[in-house]
Amino acid sequence: MDEIRKTLQRVFKIIVEQFQNLMEYSNQRQLVLKNKEKETVFRLPMTLVLVIGVIALFMTPLLFLLVIAVVVALFMKYSFEIVQNVS
Repeated sequence: MDEIRKTLQRVFKIIVEQFQNLMEYSNQRQLVLKNKEKETVFRLPMTLVLVIGVIALFMTPLLFLLVIAVVVALFMKYSFEIVQNVS
């Protein structure tokens, strides 16, 4: 029982570290939506995109597929860029 607890603690620690790394990475970038004329339509912090994606994935797989379908539809009229925040 003690060995299982130690293993779970190690796994949880790794998950937390990876999540922190992902949040640090995403805080430095933005998702930019541009139209055909290359004008910026809107910008979203990657942290928000990450949170929305995780919620959509865990709420229901159907919602996640709907999000993917919307992104594909937007790709037909818009372009997405991931840019690093300039501070």
